[in-house]
Amino acid sequence: MKTRYFVIGDIHGHFDELVELLKSWDEAAEQLVFLGDYIDRGPDSSKVVALVKELVETKGAIALKGNHEDMLKEFLEDPIFNAEHYLLQGGYQTMLSYGYKGMDAEYLAEKFNEEHGETRIFLENLPFYYETADYIFVHAGVNLYLQDWHDSNSVDFLWIREQFHRAMNLTGKRIVFGHTPTCHLNANKSFNPWENQDRNKLGIDGGICHPGGKLWGIRFKEGGIIHAAYFVDTRL
Repeated sequence: MKTRYFVIGDIHGHFDELVELLKSWDEAAEQLVFLGDYIDRGPDSSKVVALVKELVETKGAIALKGNHEDMLKEFLEDPIFNAEHYLLQGGYQTMLSYGYKGMDAEYLAEKFNEEHGETRIFLENLPFYYETADYIFVHAGVNLYLQDWHDSNSVDFLWIREQFHRAMNLTGKRIVFGHTPTCHLNANKSFNPWENQDRNKLGIDGGICHPGGKLWGIRFKEGGIIHAAYFVDTRL
């Protein structure tokens, strides 16, 4: 088992930036970990999902589920009820990336379900977290008010924000997460990784969809030391 990790934050359909970032990944020495939110808002969600799926199946990458993957699931199950919530939160760009145009929710969901069932199954079955000796990798965070964070529910893993950001981390491990763009966490509003005062939480959603946003890939090893940080921004 590898004890070094290359961890990538929220991608949101930015395929070119992902390809560029992966050039910094040391495949032989590092476990590749994705923190979720592969789709929506950016231009190339279909290509991002295909590449992530390939890396999981052929290179042993760990791909975690994000809230946008869950939003897609809910849309595909009930497109009429969930159309406004999903399509206006970047889902329309995802449908376009698969070649589906228009705002007819039932049509979009029907076509996706008919033609991309394997992709749907892949995204729906992604794990919520990946735990190592020194790290907890997760999309949004965990419920630190529970006696055992493993008992966090799906809403916590995929959606939690302030409750997690403010809570004391007594897990004994550094929690590495995405979901909340770091411009909302850093006092200076920068898109750089955010680390709390106790250095046991690290946010790496660089807000790639925002002007000036970045796609972060962070290198870790067991023992709690960050080796290096890499980013690709939307100026590619």
